[in-house]
Amino acid sequence: MRPDLIARARGQSLQSYLPAMVEAEARRSRNAGIVAGFENRDDGYSPTELIDKQRTARADPIAGGDR
Repeated sequence: MRPDLIARARGQSLQSYLPAMVEAEARRSRNAGIVAGFENRDDGYSPTELIDKQRTARADPIAGGDR
């Protein structure tokens, strides 16, 4: 779908929508890189489990950390 039509449907100008779209795509790209970094690990955790553990630790550093 055309970016100008998406922006209009969201009530945004094209100038405000495009940077947000580029930022979201960059975030997805970084996430893919992060997940790829967890491949071939032998610690028994899946990439999803490791990411969940990191999110928990960030949200509550005292309760979420493995100490």
